[in-house]
Amino acid sequence: AKGCDHKGVGVHELGHTIGFLHEHNRSDRDTYLIIYWLNIYEGMAPQFTILDAHQNIIYIKFDHDSI
Repeated sequence: AKGCDHKGVGVHELGHTIGFLHEHNRSDRDTYLIIYWLNIYEGMAPQFTILDAHQNIIYIKFDHDSI
């Protein structure tokens, strides 16, 4: 797939494999982030779905330095 030849993509997907989720999907996301919905590409809004609190399986503080 497009972009999969970059090392960063593999590292990103490996993170998912060991249980890391996207910071912008955390149940407490709106405490830390403002999502500017008009800037989200058409069809990409589902990528910003907030997870239920029990789905925050990595119980660490919000990572402000996450990209």
